Amino acid sequence: MALDFLPYETRFQFNVLTAEERAAKELQDNVGAAAWADVIGMAMSAPTITNPRRG
Repeated sequence: MALDFLPYETRFQFNVLTAEERAAKELQDNVGAAAWADVIGMAMSAPTITNPRRG
């Protein structure tokens, strides 16, 4: 949803970029993919366990 409603500058601050924007940024910075880690995105996609299984 952020891609649809937030301006680029705000999304850039929160590291919410499209694949094309990331590629352009990597080329601009000349550092490659190693510089980008979408920590928020990774945390949101990680499964959460609320009640551990027993047995």
